[in-house]
Amino acid sequence: MDRLSSLWLSLGVAFAGETKEAADPEGTLIETLSVLQEERKFLGLILAWIQEYGDFIHVERIKALAKNLSSLELAWLGGIALHVVGIDKRWNIIVQFAEDYKKKQRRRFKMSKLDELAAKRKGYDRAFKKFGLTIQTVQMAKKTKLLKKSHTLKRHPWLKLRALFGANWRADIAWMMIKRPNQTPYQVAKYLGCNVETAYRNWSSLKDVNAPALLNVA
Repeated sequence: MDRLSSLWLSLGVAFAGETKEAADPEGTLIETLSVLQEERKFLGLILAWIQEYGDFIHVERIKALAKNLSSLELAWLGGIALHVVGIDKRWNIIVQFAEDYKKKQRRRFKMSKLDELAAKRKGYDRAFKKFGLTIQTVQMAKKTKLLKKSHTLKRHPWLKLRALFGANWRADIAWMMIKRPNQTPYQVAKYLGCNVETAYRNWSSLKDVNAPALLNVA
């Protein structure tokens, strides 16, 4: 099993194999954008995962991490966001972010002849077309391609914290305190993508109640 498949297995996609890693949810999504041009199988799986696991996805963090994406990667992210905004309005901030970037770039991406022929024959995907990507209509993967949430949460302490606190910076900083207790709030802010003030404020209050000892999620 390749590395990306292993990460997605940790997050609830039913790839064959085993993994003990608690993958970074938003980090994994961001990393996968770079392979979507060749590994199109992930598209339908990502859409299905967002629909099923959406409550555990920190959309604001995706926007923070997206600031370092290439124009092509951001186009893929914009298309994904436009697909799912109907079921989760939080993704509007990603759609808007990608649209604002596209206005500055004003470009379309060169796709393979196979993509162009498939889009012509089966219909192009309007969400991705909006961001300059001409591909055939993307079908969301079946729910059977995902693991049950109860199974995933039992093995993924970071998502478990989000089930407790919500998908927000506080839950993420609590996880950093548990996983990497020797880091400074500044280092945590750099890794997560939040501002330093947010990291310090949450780190301080969580430390005051000895959160790692209280939160037995590992």
